[in-house]
Amino acid sequence: MGVISSTAYNVSPLFIQPSEMREWLMDLVTHSFNTAITAADISAILGKSEHDILKSFLGGLLHDTGKLNIDHKILNANRPLTIKEKQQVSMHSTFGYLFLENIYNKDCLKDVIKIIKHHHDYDKECTDLEMIVQVADVFAALTETRPYRERFSKKEALCIIEKEISVDDSIIKALKSLCSGYHDE
Repeated sequence: MGVISSTAYNVSPLFIQPSEMREWLMDLVTHSFNTAITAADISAILGKSEHDILKSFLGGLLHDTGKLNIDHKILNANRPLTIKEKQQVSMHSTFGYLFLENIYNKDCLKDVIKIIKHHHDYDKECTDLEMIVQVADVFAALTETRPYRERFSKKEALCIIEKEISVDDSIIKALKSLCSGYHDE
């Protein structure tokens, strides 16, 4: 796309067939809701304030807004992505940030907008709320069926997260505590 600007926001989902759009949006909404609930639950277990719990929930709910700017055929590919496609997908955090920054640039939502921007920045120093949404996002993604793989059990997802994501131990413990109440299907 070249230089990214907040006015360069694509609405590609509007140009796909209604049946494809419905399935694509349902998957996106389901994943976002699962991420939001998990992030809010982890925040509550960690004793965060009600305000921070709400920010975690909203960050999780809106974290993939930028995927509306990515071709749904790339997002739903049941094959390995090309390098160019991976680069396009990796831009969804920035697209979501730019889009929402212009709409919701209010003090109370600035932390939520930062969560959206940094929810895939595993190699950077992030706030607790950003790390909570990172973990919730990965957990939701691993425990959902994708076009290219079956879902992982919650236990398998926890093991992957422990090995692959470097976040504060209290967040992992909170997720484990949350999962102890879940039953794997």
